[in-house]
Amino acid sequence: MAFLSALLLAETALAAADAERRPLAQQVQLNKLALSAEIKDLLREGVSMPLVARSARQASDEGVVSATLTVRLQADGSMRLDKVKPLLANNKSVLSPSAVQALRQATGRTFSPGGALSLGDAERLQLDMMAMRVDLFLEPAGFAADDAHLRESVLQAPSSGGLSSVLKYAFNGYSSRNQGRGHSSGYLTFDDTTSLGVDHVNVMGSAYLDDSAADQSVTLDRVMYERDIDGKRLALGMVDGWNLQSLGNVSTLNGSRMYGFSYGNVSQTLKLDPGQSLNPIDVYLPATGEVRVKREGRLLSTQRLGMGNHRLDTSALQAGVYDVEVEILVAGQVQSRRVYRINKPVGGSSLRDGLNWQLWGGAGEAMARYGDQGAPEDEGGAYRPLFGVSVGALWHEVDWNLTLYQNDKTTVQEGFASWQLSSALRASVQNLLASDGARRRVGTLNLALPRGIGSLWLTGERGAKGRRLNFYARDYDSLGANFNLHGWGVDAGSINLSYDRDRSSGYRYMRADYSRQMYNGKWGGAQLQLGSSRNLNGGSVDQQYYAMLTFNLAMDGNFSVGMSHRDGGDTLDLSASKSFENSVIDDVGANASISREGAGGQSSSFGAYVGFNGRYGQGNVSVDAERDSRSASVNMQGGLAWGGGAVAAGGGQDEAGIVVDVPGAPDGVLEAVLNEQSHSLRQGRNWIAAPAYNTYHFYVRDAESGQASYEVSDTDHEYTLYPGNVVRVTPKIKRMVTVFGQLTGVDGAPLRHVMVRNHIGQARTDEQGNFAIDVDQRYPEVSVEPGAAERFRVNLDLKDAGATAWLGKIVYGRDADRIYAPLREDEG
Repeated sequence: MAFLSALLLAETALAAADAERRPLAQQVQLNKLALSAEIKDLLREGVSMPLVARSARQASDEGVVSATLTVRLQADGSMRLDKVKPLLANNKSVLSPSAVQALRQATGRTFSPGGALSLGDAERLQLDMMAMRVDLFLEPAGFAADDAHLRESVLQAPSSGGLSSVLKYAFNGYSSRNQGRGHSSGYLTFDDTTSLGVDHVNVMGSAYLDDSAADQSVTLDRVMYERDIDGKRLALGMVDGWNLQSLGNVSTLNGSRMYGFSYGNVSQTLKLDPGQSLNPIDVYLPATGEVRVKREGRLLSTQRLGMGNHRLDTSALQAGVYDVEVEILVAGQVQSRRVYRINKPVGGSSLRDGLNWQLWGGAGEAMARYGDQGAPEDEGGAYRPLFGVSVGALWHEVDWNLTLYQNDKTTVQEGFASWQLSSALRASVQNLLASDGARRRVGTLNLALPRGIGSLWLTGERGAKGRRLNFYARDYDSLGANFNLHGWGVDAGSINLSYDRDRSSGYRYMRADYSRQMYNGKWGGAQLQLGSSRNLNGGSVDQQYYAMLTFNLAMDGNFSVGMSHRDGGDTLDLSASKSFENSVIDDVGANASISREGAGGQSSSFGAYVGFNGRYGQGNVSVDAERDSRSASVNMQGGLAWGGGAVAAGGGQDEAGIVVDVPGAPDGVLEAVLNEQSHSLRQGRNWIAAPAYNTYHFYVRDAESGQASYEVSDTDHEYTLYPGNVVRVTPKIKRMVTVFGQLTGVDGAPLRHVMVRNHIGQARTDEQGNFAIDVDQRYPEVSVEPGAAERFRVNLDLKDAGATAWLGKIVYGRDADRIYAPLREDEG
């Protein structure tokens, strides 16, 4: 196109002599251009030109390339708009949907002799044949809104459309022996999600094994189909408890297994940014400029933006409901001012804008119910119907939800509301009312103390049991406080206090803790912890005290010594641990304690553990010993993924992820990056588990270990993962070796400015004949070209080379057939 533009400039110099007076568009009479036959033939075939969107309200040379147009020369000498292809930036169009539609409707129409083409009342196209472009003049509404800071966004479709599955498992087991008697037990849970795109089935169960034959069981806890897309969620099947409903409280369920359904707009595909204001600030800039946000004359935020419509980022603004003044400046001049309302709940909100709702129901297997004296009132076993509706919303500073349902012939209402009374005080209430007489009221207050010195909180609950529902009611109070003791620039530590009382049982619990960082320097850190607790249950009193000093060593190790006192007995505890990087062993630790009780009674105990993270799982193994007692325990968790024709195992516990095949690189030299979080890769097949309902930027890179250098390609992609989705990636890997050497002639003179080439690059020798060039280890050779008609090859032996290789001196005319191996340091 640049060649065609140059020809047009040369052939139409006279016709465009007055074009300097019209800088935005060359308004040359198209049908009067003196074009050669070759140029006309090119134009008749159609020429692609960029479409530059400009502001119709402000004369400016600035514009945004927003589409590609194809224009075609017609027989009468006029130009016709033939095709329109909008361009995308971050998967979004620069133009509004109405502007794109107007452009598409204009295809087939002809430009005027002056190059103009009207799209509407104020929108028009202007063809510039000299610059080979088309200008689009738009009103503000013609630019697409920059919604980078939307509070709500809907997750795009999944990247994996085929059948795939992710199985998560966790095992906990122990074996103990006490005074000659042994006991072993194990508990295995499994959670499998099989998906076909957005549709998935979740199966969860458990197996309990015990050396007592009478106590072994395998249970299936959940078999549920789920489809969550475009902000709507449908779930149905068998569940444990009632996890189909997730909006409001449902506290009276008395079944262990339920069959039911749920449908509503409480969806994980709707992404909420709680840092953004509920009332957005949308602005229009006629050219690149600056937006200033002020409150009562005080500058809160400055954002520099390009031409077009934008939604301001309000995440840095403080929470609350208040007015701000927004100024738009272009070239230092204020273009407009406007007042906006900011509405940001303190702490954010998980509710979408508008009404949140769920309809749900089914039947649950009732459990046995007993009266106050322990006599059975209902043997259970039968399935009881359960249907309800849950709604919730965020209104100004009030976050509320309400649930109304029918459970076992009993109507129940449960509600919750939380609101910010001031910037420091937040209150919440919760209630339950049932037709069988069950009642509950809960109130909570949280107060943030000024200057960040701490906080206070208070909770009270009152309730009454009903005649039918298996509902536990209590009279309970709890209060507490925490204080940060900062003064005169010195960190004096922190204090935590709490008090709990159950009125119905007479139980009371008091606790006080103090902690302070005693040292933090190049050798590590030291922290002091002191605490006491007092437990009153009926007529018994349990009093405890403890003191602990923990040392965090700079060599990834910890050492702590602590002392505790309880019921006339004292315990001294010592522990140490060390962590490791780039190893199957994560950390190891050991502890020992000595206890003295009463008059002379003393006992000792010892323990040790090893934490691991391998290809097939992660967890830890621990052992403990005390007098005649011995025990060992193990816990391990991991995942198994199948998808894209591959099966892979790993230690992750998330329900989606990526399988990465690493065919020819040692362990640890490559790493996968998932949303800027790196994962070391092993040779072979790697499973990287990731939370579902998210979009990830993924690529593989050289881990920069220094042992070798790798060039990785064809991995930089974005993947959207739903539950059970598995994406398989096989990166293209080249092991690169930077080869150094010196080229000389037979007479010893350096070969200056000689070209050295291979299939991936080239280099030139310097004044001393030295050169450096990257070589793919799979193709270990370079060619040397001393002259225009001269060339010889240098074969390299790089199988044992690291990231760099020094070849020494290569003599042209004598060593062409020699195979060069890298020299050792003592040889160089």
